[in-house]
Amino acid sequence: MNYPFAKHVYEFVILGSRFIGLVIPFDDEKEIAGLLAKVREEYPKATHYPYAARLLPFERCSDEGEPARSTGLPLLEILRGREVDHVLLVVVRYFGGTKLGLGRLTRTYRDVGLKAVEETVMADLVEGYEATLSMSYSDFAIFEKECSRLSVTISNESFLEKISLKVSGDAKIVKPLIEKYTGRLEIKEEKESLAKRRKQI
Repeated sequence: MNYPFAKHVYEFVILGSRFIGLVIPFDDEKEIAGLLAKVREEYPKATHYPYAARLLPFERCSDEGEPARSTGLPLLEILRGREVDHVLLVVVRYFGGTKLGLGRLTRTYRDVGLKAVEETVMADLVEGYEATLSMSYSDFAIFEKECSRLSVTISNESFLEKISLKVSGDAKIVKPLIEKYTGRLEIKEEKESLAKRRKQI
């Protein structure tokens, strides 16, 4: 199975119509409405926003006003065929004034969606780990550089008497990193999770 490592955008223009394919990773089907609303904000006044979403066993697709079964289902078939999961695939269309005809319209949506997926950096899901930490300012400066080098995510930073932060990523990377700082940091909270590891090309 393939999982998008990060959002990817691909654009294509035909007969004046602009098509934008967006591959957007997500982890909870409740996120879909908000992600679609954000796409509409990023690309206002577009003609259509058909999409397909996949988070097995959940699947959903929509033609968004295009002819029935002409866009949403072909996009979903791309995700199935490429075995992509945890993904929202949207193809935004700005109508350029020249009608493409149903056959070419469907092919264009499918081609743009496929190209967007093919260009996306994919990842494997691995055992993840996240922890909320507290440490001194002097230790944080070095710790932050190591996190950047190892692709460990830092979030929820708070700069008070000590620095509070959350780290997350591949458990095989995050846990040894934290162990290096034993005695110099405090673990406030920790939990197992899932993390993405970029596929080797």
